[in-house]
Amino acid sequence: MKRLLSVKASAGSGKTFRLANRYISLLFRDNPINILAITFTNKAANEMREKIIKHLNILDNAILNMISKEGINKQDIINKQEELIKKFLTSDINITTIDSFINKILRKFSYLAGVRSNFEIGKIDKDTIFEIFLDNLNDRELEKLVEIGKKEDKFISLVNLFEELYEKDKELLNIKIKDVKNPNDTKAKEAFKRLKEYILNSPNSSSRAIKQVDIDFLSIPYTTWFAKNSLKEYQYFKKKTLYKDWFEDVLDELKSYFKDYFLYKEAEFFKALFYFYEKYKKIKWKIKKEQNLLDFKDVEHLVYDLLEGIDKEFLYFRLDSKLNHILIDEFQDTSITQWEIFEPLVDEIASGIGREEFRSFFYVGDVKQSIYRFRGGKRELFDIVAKKYEEYGLKTQELKVNYRSSKNIV
Repeated sequence: MKRLLSVKASAGSGKTFRLANRYISLLFRDNPINILAITFTNKAANEMREKIIKHLNILDNAILNMISKEGINKQDIINKQEELIKKFLTSDINITTIDSFINKILRKFSYLAGVRSNFEIGKIDKDTIFEIFLDNLNDRELEKLVEIGKKEDKFISLVNLFEELYEKDKELLNIKIKDVKNPNDTKAKEAFKRLKEYILNSPNSSSRAIKQVDIDFLSIPYTTWFAKNSLKEYQYFKKKTLYKDWFEDVLDELKSYFKDYFLYKEAEFFKALFYFYEKYKKIKWKIKKEQNLLDFKDVEHLVYDLLEGIDKEFLYFRLDSKLNHILIDEFQDTSITQWEIFEPLVDEIASGIGREEFRSFFYVGDVKQSIYRFRGGKRELFDIVAKKYEEYGLKTQELKVNYRSSKNIV
């Protein structure tokens, strides 16, 4: 049996069949409590349990052939059929949704996360949180927040923006905003002044050429001529009686300045945005803890933080299992935060540190069928994870034959 394996399985190609038989193969090696099988819905988790029992009861040639490929003798499988069925039915089974598993960890370690173990799952109206957040701002902060909310003369929904940032909170940890200085505008203003005075005073300037420079300095980036690579290309400046070679030096100076200026403005915008986001997040957490009400994203964030520093042996002790084997179904629907919760556990399995017994990681999915992108599912993770564990021997297999539909439908 391969310790580390990923399977790309198209619709109808036997993904669930493969997963169920992988699970059964692991039953020969370990107790069900130490085999964690993860999926995304309760329906899928129930179907996985039913499929495993069905396969154990049937053990036809197709099932026997598949399990025997994992290095187990067919006759041994048949001989231990009743024993495996009993083992599966009488043991604690770790076949669960990803939300339920993460929720279980938080309830076991709630005291370390600073929440009560009897927290309820639910949502607090985001507008209520935002109103309390606004009440906690002083006049200067409120004025700055209004500035952030304005974008191209349209007021964006800050509460929705903050909630979107919260969804990806753990993905923002590696984002660093550089300190950018406000560039000196002296040379750029002098260059524009030269161009402006020349155009305004030249008898060869058309009314449209004059209109293009009769503007304030900060309006320059929004003109048509500023977007040109050369002012020779601009119809109102290019005629021979008006155009001068030094126009290009002016354009270069202005482009250089405004490039630095907008980098500075962008950095200032994001600094202010994240300043207010952090305040919003603190208010949100304060309210949630007071009401003892968390949603699934809250649980993910808390468990992510927990697993960053917790001793894995202590984790397994509290979970009453060793988690020697991890199987993940529909891996293409895993979010970055969800994967980062599992990553230290998989790292330990892949490296083999601290354990002599056989341990494994298996995941399966179809990147063409990613349906949980609305809640952060990242199908690109399928190949990223495969690449990461290549050095530990992870192999990727593809199931290409569709057994569900006829040739014409396929």
